[in-house]
Amino acid sequence: MDDGICGGDSWFHSRLELLRQKLPFGSYKQRKFVFTGIQLEQLPDFSIRANQAEYIKAIPHLEIGKHRRNLLQEPISEKEMSNLRGLIGSLQYATTNTRPDVAAKLGETQVQLSRPTVSTLMEANKVLREAQQTCDVGLCFRSISPQKLTHVVFGDASFASPKQLASFQGTLVFATTPDLQDNKRAPISPLSWSSNKISRVVRSTLSAEAFSMSRSVDKMGWCRLLWGTLIIPEFQWRSPPDAFRQMHAAVVVADFKSLYDLVSRRAMPSCEEYRTTLEVLLIKERCMEHSFFKWIPTSLQLADPLTKNMDSSLLRAVLEQGAFQLFDEAASLQTNAHRKQALQWLKESHQK
Repeated sequence: MDDGICGGDSWFHSRLELLRQKLPFGSYKQRKFVFTGIQLEQLPDFSIRANQAEYIKAIPHLEIGKHRRNLLQEPISEKEMSNLRGLIGSLQYATTNTRPDVAAKLGETQVQLSRPTVSTLMEANKVLREAQQTCDVGLCFRSISPQKLTHVVFGDASFASPKQLASFQGTLVFATTPDLQDNKRAPISPLSWSSNKISRVVRSTLSAEAFSMSRSVDKMGWCRLLWGTLIIPEFQWRSPPDAFRQMHAAVVVADFKSLYDLVSRRAMPSCEEYRTTLEVLLIKERCMEHSFFKWIPTSLQLADPLTKNMDSSLLRAVLEQGAFQLFDEAASLQTNAHRKQALQWLKESHQK
């Protein structure tokens, strides 16, 4: 057996000590240590912080000759291709573990690997530069009582554009408390996230958003079933609708108003594309499984940076703080909200 990481209560630690007597560990670290390139630290309140600052700072930039920077559309050499794949692989490891905030930017570079040019090399260096400039950003896994824990998923999509022909989808699943659905400040701990190209051609923004959200609610459902299996005796996991009634209601969050209207209305949804109608019906069915479907302004959509190349400041602040609120107390952000305003509001609410 190689590396391992674990945690538990006093009984667990007593069993671990017995194991160490039988099988001595090569090294045994607690509270603060580096595990597979990830710096982990458990705080006095049992929250856990994770970042990859040293790992990210050690990733080398791609060497691009000065004369080649003026030849943006020129194909790259085999050596440059090898170096590019190495850089993307290193950044992908960080994105998978602690840095979802650069996922979409890296994804836009990855889709160019079939025909990479000098421009691709420069874009890859740009993503690395941003990751290194914000290398202190990490994740905060807040300590949440098992009796209060529920889940929230943020789902978003970006439709194809003349510059980027691929449509992307993004999902963020957090553990939280019921306070979040009441528009109160609540702890959130990231459980799962994904950022990838939509696997089929979509005809509209609505089609992209519905496709992304249906997969987002499926991913949250899997997380809920896994959690229930771990902590609830006699959990009815074979029948998800019944199983979810044994738990706190979850929250599904979207910022696309047309999708929200279709899912929340009582009448049968009707879309121009039949496949989109089916996706909307699937979301409606999942939201009936003890979940609330909520609309928020785009400025508060945490999954936005997982679908497009944009400012990730809000997501980084939320990941670092480990807390969020769907709307401010005065509801001033529900209408006519802006991202900078949302970030300032988040910082002020954290200081209270």
